[in-house]
Amino acid sequence: MGFTDGFFQLYGLIISLFWLAIIVFVVYVVTKFLKLTKERNEQLNEIRKE
Repeated sequence: MGFTDGFFQLYGLIISLFWLAIIVFVVYVVTKFLKLTKERNEQLNEIRKE
């Protein structure tokens, strides 16, 4: 009985870490994408000014 309890705790921990990794990855991609979009907009604005 003790083994299955420990297994379920480990399983829950793995799932939690998995979701945490996904959330961190999504946040990272979104911030990187927004940064790129912002830089591209600035470059377009500079081109328009010339």
